[in-house]
Amino acid sequence: MGRKQAKEKMKNGEDGPYKEAMKDLLDAKEKEAKVKEERWKETKEIQERKLLFAERKLVWDQEQKIMFCDVSTLEPDVRTYVLAMRTQIAASKVAALNGGFDGSSGFGGEFGDGNGEV
Repeated sequence: MGRKQAKEKMKNGEDGPYKEAMKDLLDAKEKEAKVKEERWKETKEIQERKLLFAERKLVWDQEQKIMFCDVSTLEPDVRTYVLAMRTQIAASKVAALNGGFDGSSGFGGEFGDGNGEV
């Protein structure tokens, strides 16, 4: 093949194996980018779930400390606060059991079928 014929092929887009190889390479890169993006999304979701779990555990631990601390040794102002928080925590747990569960009270899901029946 002469130089003139090679130039004609280049003009007409007939690059032969080089064009196919480049296309295959670009396809592979696109597929790799999609896989990488999917992995990143999965990792992000896992991290978000871990963070949510840690947050719920922290709330649960704080609620446990408030519910089971000895109020007889506390100062009057602190005692009033702890008793008010106990009332609030108890009310939120009752509401959760009666179907008004919003997921922020430390439990992992609804009880029963969501209408107060267990």
